[in-house]
Amino acid sequence: MCVSSNDKAGHFAYAEEFLGKIGYNKKRARIMNQLLPGLTGPKMSASDPRSKIDLLDFPELVHQKITNAICHPCIVEDSPILALLRVVLIPISKLRLARSTAPDTSARASPPFVEGDAPESSVYSIEVETGEFRHYQSYEEIELDFLAGALTPAALKVAVAKSITQLLAHIRNLYEKNPEWHAALRLGYPDSEEEYVSFISLVGTASLSPLLGSLGGHGSRCRC
Repeated sequence: MCVSSNDKAGHFAYAEEFLGKIGYNKKRARIMNQLLPGLTGPKMSASDPRSKIDLLDFPELVHQKITNAICHPCIVEDSPILALLRVVLIPISKLRLARSTAPDTSARASPPFVEGDAPESSVYSIEVETGEFRHYQSYEEIELDFLAGALTPAALKVAVAKSITQLLAHIRNLYEKNPEWHAALRLGYPDSEEEYVSFISLVGTASLSPLLGSLGGHGSRCRC
C-alpha cells in the first residue's frame, strides 16, 4: 500500500510504468491525501519542521507551531489553519458525531470537538475573546464568521491547537508503550529519535505521563 499526498501522482505513474521492467509486478493500493498549505508557507515540507505537524509532536510543540502559523484576518485563501479545519478536524468531528448515536456505546469514547453546552448537531466549538463559545454545524459556517471578522485568527489558532493535540495524544500514548514503534522511527528517521530522546532527558518521563494521560482517548514522521 502506498500513502502519499496528491502531489506525488507523477511518482506513482512512473513506478507503475517502470517497476514491472525490473521484475516487481505486484499491484499496489494507493491512498492519496489532499496536500495542505504549510504552516509557514505554500506547502508542508519535511525539511522545515515549522511547516508541519508531526504525529509524535508534543502538545507544547503543537501549540507553538499553530501559534506561529500564517493566518491573516478575513483571508481564507491558502490559510493553513482553515485548511486543517476543513480537511482534517471538521470531517473527523462529523464522524465522531455520527458514531455517538450508534448502538455500540464504545463508539462514544471520542466525542466531537464541541463544548458541553453545544447544540446536538454541532461539530465544532470555538471560544471567542469574550469567553463565550460559538458552536458550528459545518466548516462553511466557520469560514463565513471568519470572513465577517466575527472570528479572529487568535481564536481559530487556540481551537485548532487544542483539537490537534487531542488527536495526537492517543498516538503518542501508543508510541510510548510500543518498542517496535521506537525502533521503526529510529531506523527511518534517526534525527527524530535523537530529538525525542533529548526531549525526554530534558523533561523526564514522569512529567510527561500525566500530561499525555489527561489528553488520551481523544484524538512518526507522518504529518497532518
